[in-house]
Amino acid sequence: MKLSWNTVNLKESYRILTETKNGTQRRVPLHGEALRLFKEHNRVRRIDFQLVFPGSNPERPIDVRSAWEHHVSR
Repeated sequence: MKLSWNTVNLKESYRILTETKNGTQRRVPLHGEALRLFKEHNRVRRIDFQLVFPGSNPERPIDVRSAWEHHVSR
């Protein structure tokens, strides 16, 4: 959920992984539905928010854990 727009390149269709098991950055291609969804989301995003999925505080990612735990506990 900490994905930021500065690691996504929509023109060249890739995303940079900054936290990997071996500690090195790498480029991962974006294509198909994932690329389409990123492009669609990019059209409506706030350019002053760096996170792709900002929470109510734009400096922190959206919290999906609370919603997940609520639905799992039912």
